[in-house]
Amino acid sequence: MTSLRSLLAAALLALSAGVADATVLKPAATIDADNVRLGDLFEDAGPLADSIVARAPLPGRRYALDSEWLGDTARAHGLAWRPSTRFDRIVVERAGRPMGRDAIADALRAALREDGDTRALAIEFTGRLPDIAISPMAPPTIDVQSLTVDGPSGRFSALLVIGAGHTTALRLPVAGRAIATREVAVLRRAIQSGEIIRADDVTIVDMREDALRRDAIVDGDKLVGQSARRSLRAGEALREGDVRAPVLVARNASVTLVLKSGGMTLSALGRAVDEGARGETVRVINVQTKRTVEAQVVGPDTVLVLAGARPALLN
Repeated sequence: MTSLRSLLAAALLALSAGVADATVLKPAATIDADNVRLGDLFEDAGPLADSIVARAPLPGRRYALDSEWLGDTARAHGLAWRPSTRFDRIVVERAGRPMGRDAIADALRAALREDGDTRALAIEFTGRLPDIAISPMAPPTIDVQSLTVDGPSGRFSALLVIGAGHTTALRLPVAGRAIATREVAVLRRAIQSGEIIRADDVTIVDMREDALRRDAIVDGDKLVGQSARRSLRAGEALREGDVRAPVLVARNASVTLVLKSGGMTLSALGRAVDEGARGETVRVINVQTKRTVEAQVVGPDTVLVLAGARPALLN
């Protein structure tokens, strides 16, 4: 009898050792469920695989289970596994579909349009929005409920239901301000004083209307081909005084003075006192007479003497 008991004990020991050898802690676990099961943590958990051992993290979140917790859980469920070191651990991550700030802002813009505000809008939130994710199996919807808006200030509050109809659906109260925006032409790169702005130097961005000055240039066509009056930075709204037509006459440059009278055209050599773009009036010294006249820039290093300055050119 003693011999039989010894044989049975040895067989059970061998069986336990075999199960222990076959049960292996997974390196990591990614799940999409409300609960964590033994089979999520261990390979070859057999019929114990469906045993629930913990609540799953929220979608898109993770946590770590250490060796002590794993050992106690395995023992409690009769699973023949023991930690080999105190550093044994597993990270449990729940799959998630991020529902970020941009998606929430888009949903609010759509709700505000339905409420009658058809302007282009920037959405500013009061406080920081939490990181939000729902199960990949949940519908990627954001329902805006209980929306209230103060028209003059644009301040709003609403309740968002994210992923409605799924167990991971979230209810998120939000508040903030809706601000009217418009498309504005800005520079892609910094432009130095006197540099000509090319078409590929210009891009279009949305800017808050309340941040634009009355003389802001919003149309890119009004920038292309213009010359910078000063150094201009990229990405900023430009004002009418920031640019001018390209300089065709430089200060102290030699120019051709032209006088037209009826069918007669006279010309003389001059020196520009001022710089000027096409159509601008500059002062020019007649090199021969040493008199200063006012003339209009009509081309590169070419000016047309104004009517009142004709005697100075001729004398």
